[in-house]
Amino acid sequence: MTNLRILHVVSSMAPEAGGPPVVAAGLAGALADRGHSLAIATVESPGQSPIPLHPAVTLHSFPLTGSPRYAASRPLDQWLTDHTSDFDILHLHGIWQFPTFAAAHAARKNRIPYITVPHGMLDRYSIQQRSGLLKRIYWFYRERAIHAHAAAIHCLNQAEIDNAVPWIHAFPKFILPNGIFQSELDHLPAKGLFRNAHPTIADRPMILFLSRVHPKKGLDRLIPAWQCVAEKLPDSLLAIAGTGELDYLAHINNLIAPNNLQKNILLVGQLKAEKKWQALVDADLFVLPSHQEGFSMAITEALAASCPVIATKECNFDELASPPPCGIIIENGDMSTFTAAAIELLSNPAKRAQFAAAARALVQARYTWEKIAASLEQTYYQLLSACQPPALPGVLTSAERTPGRAEG
Repeated sequence: MTNLRILHVVSSMAPEAGGPPVVAAGLAGALADRGHSLAIATVESPGQSPIPLHPAVTLHSFPLTGSPRYAASRPLDQWLTDHTSDFDILHLHGIWQFPTFAAAHAARKNRIPYITVPHGMLDRYSIQQRSGLLKRIYWFYRERAIHAHAAAIHCLNQAEIDNAVPWIHAFPKFILPNGIFQSELDHLPAKGLFRNAHPTIADRPMILFLSRVHPKKGLDRLIPAWQCVAEKLPDSLLAIAGTGELDYLAHINNLIAPNNLQKNILLVGQLKAEKKWQALVDADLFVLPSHQEGFSMAITEALAASCPVIATKECNFDELASPPPCGIIIENGDMSTFTAAAIELLSNPAKRAQFAAAARALVQARYTWEKIAASLEQTYYQLLSACQPPALPGVLTSAERTPGRAEG
């Protein structure tokens, strides 16, 4: 089959933007390794550096000319108008922002097919939490047309579809998860580097939270629950790695002192690249108590580092409990489940070791970018070969009600 010219469009390639830039970089790099021509178009994030890219992936970055929240950029719009026809297919990451709108408009004008990735942002929780009315108006005024004219919507798992507002039910979809590179699996850092960099940790039992510090990530319910763990295991430590808006960071700090947890919680800020992997390798457990996720890169990376996970059902990672289990799922936001699981696992090294082995095996089997890119490549070819999205394993026509999983 012929090599493809593929353009990913995303509002930011800075790590502070969360999952979308990581996914765009991962897919682009793995597809480049398969011989395709890859480019990423994005808007510059002032004061933030883009995440590293595969050397064969070309980055086109354009200055902001409007609201940072909307990521408006007239130079990006003009570049898309001039260059979209240079590509065979576009992959658009995120919603509610200008780059997706501009790319979809340019693609339709040039009759180039495109795929959209909502990244969980059409979840009912996300719609209701912030500017819900504005999002509904924007959807029916502009966003709906973007997805209605897409060749397909790229969903990250079945739960993302099940939990979405009904607006996308009639649109063709396919399911492919996120992943990590095999090279990352093969070259994890040695144990001890993160603990050595933070002497207060030493050999204490440590649970790691590594994500954006944002209300939807559930720190407001994790910290009070952690008090129960600290009372039972006084030497235990919760390391919180991440950053967020200053007012919410202040709120988190204000939760720590009233719960008398200064000796049992360590705020380490945002960890990038190798430092992130060092923390994951050194952690005894990983926790993510989110109120909503699309597909958690943080959980995937924790599992890759052989770190058992405790996560809420809303993280959409049901494989944690599949045999052999590699983690614990918190149902219905019941944080007593977290408390009991954390105490048991921190006190039981043998069970942690069993979970750890299953965690790495799961990622190796299902969640490497190399496997995911192979499936995505076939999806691209078949979408391009027909005027309407064909019925594939993992690619759905609008007439199908229950989507399947496309796995490499």
